[in-house]
Amino acid sequence: MEIIFVPDKLMRNLNHKYRRKNKSTNVLTFGLSKNLGELVLAPDFIKKEARKEKKDFRKHFWHIFLHGLLHLKGFRHGREMGKFENKALKVFSV
Repeated sequence: MEIIFVPDKLMRNLNHKYRRKNKSTNVLTFGLSKNLGELVLAPDFIKKEARKEKKDFRKHFWHIFLHGLLHLKGFRHGREMGKFENKALKVFSV
């Protein structure tokens, strides 16, 4: 797995190119094979998002990181993904 940190402008371009959404986002994932993928994170965006939502940056960052990992493992947004996130966040005290 590769973890890539990018500035907001590049994340916006990637989000537009691959998801047709003309705005930045916190994480994008690209599965390359069953056990290989890329996790693209925008730390500045995550920091702004945490501030806006009145969350601790470190906790929010780890939540987004975990969220991306679950996407790489094939999870889609929904109850099952939420359960895994909540359980993992408790285990890791995040």
